[in-house]
Amino acid sequence: MQDLQEPMAHPSQLPKLPGMFFRSLFTVARNDQAEASATRMRNEFKAPALSQAQVGRYKDAFGGFVSEVPLTLMYCLAQRVHLAQMLDEAFRRRVWSMLVTSLNSMRR
Repeated sequence: MQDLQEPMAHPSQLPKLPGMFFRSLFTVARNDQAEASATRMRNEFKAPALSQAQVGRYKDAFGGFVSEVPLTLMYCLAQRVHLAQMLDEAFRRRVWSMLVTSLNSMRR
C-alpha cells in the first residue's frame, strides 16, 4: 500500500454537504480504472460541535434514543468525512459511479 499524502499539520474545515454533492458531479472526468493499487489517504478535518438544538431536532425526528447524543447522529458526520476524502484528487474513482459499480457487482 502506498502513502499518497503526508499527514496534515492542521486539520482543514470539513466542507458542508451541499457543496460536496455539487463538487462530486465534476468527478465524472476522473480516470475510472477498473483496478487500482491500494493507497492510504490521510486527511484530518474539523467541524463545529453539534448544538443542543441540532441534537434535539435529530431526537425528535427519530425517537427512541437512550443516550444523550445518539450514536447514529455521528454517522451523519462520518458520511461527510467520507465524501470529503472521496473528493480528494488522490481518490481515483468517480464518486457518482461508486454506487453503480457496487450494484453491478452484487448482481453477478
